[in-house]
Amino acid sequence: KIAREGAELAVDITRTAPGGSGDLALYHGTTPGNAGSIRANGIDLSRANPRTDFGPGFYTTTDPAQALARAGGDPAGVLTFTVPRSGLSSMSGRTFSSAGRGYTDFVRGLRGGPMHAYDYVSGPVLSNPRAFYAGKPAAAFGNQISFHTPRAVDFLQRGIR
Repeated sequence: KIAREGAELAVDITRTAPGGSGDLALYHGTTPGNAGSIRANGIDLSRANPRTDFGPGFYTTTDPAQALARAGGDPAGVLTFTVPRSGLSSMSGRTFSSAGRGYTDFVRGLRGGPMHAYDYVSGPVLSNPRAFYAGKPAAAFGNQISFHTPRAVDFLQRGIR
């Protein structure tokens, strides 16, 4: 059920959650107001930005520092999710280990093309979208795992801390 590009995973699904539970720790950086809304009302996919690397979805990372940067340095804007790694194996997903050809074709294809049908997608973060869409090579950093279906969001939402 999981399509992988390359031998390494960009999102380290072996990373243990704090406390050594064996679960996967994921982080989402946003404004404190949005974080409060997500805690109170849940993740709302209808608010997802369509112009993102892997299409409209809810984006997380395994790197708490990356989420903190996305939250503008405000810890109140970082949400933590702890989910069982085994839950990802029951969903359809695609993982990219680098910003290679498979990644760039996938990301470029989502702009103006049809949305994919994966529950989640993981890979590096495109750091130069304007230049990339103007024909320059992709530059990427860090990692992201995005959740795109109600099933995937429900899985993630159950793990909010």
